[in-house]
Amino acid sequence: MAKDALASLTGRRALVITTPGQHALGERALRLLGDHGAACHPHARMHVPRPVVDEALAAAQASRADVLVTLGGGS
Repeated sequence: MAKDALASLTGRRALVITTPGQHALGERALRLLGDHGAACHPHARMHVPRPVVDEALAAAQASRADVLVTLGGGS
């Protein structure tokens, strides 16, 4: 399902972003994305401090991701 959704977008390589507590879920999503999965970045946190954004941007660039998939969050 996630691969189908990604195929309908212009992006082709997904960076999966999760909190540290959802890392295993992020790795599973990455496996399910197959060739469309670029990397998992399990460092999201509440209120997203600037250094966390900078780390995620660096991870996206390093993995050549062109779309983000986020898991978790909410209250």
